[in-house]
Amino acid sequence: MWGRQGEFLLFPQGVMDNTHFQERGAARLADMVARRFKALGLQPLSLFLR
Repeated sequence: MWGRQGEFLLFPQGVMDNTHFQERGAARLADMVARRFKALGLQPLSLFLR
C-alpha cells in the first residue's frame, strides 16, 4: 500500500507499506486465490467460492 502525501486521510505524510494491500489490490488477490482453488477442485472449500 503506497500513497502520496495527502492521498489518504490517515497517512497525511504519505505511506510506503509493502506488507498491506489497498482494497482494490486485496480484492484482486482474493479473486486470483479463489479461482485457483476452484481450478484445483479443493473440497470442501471450493463449494463456497463463486
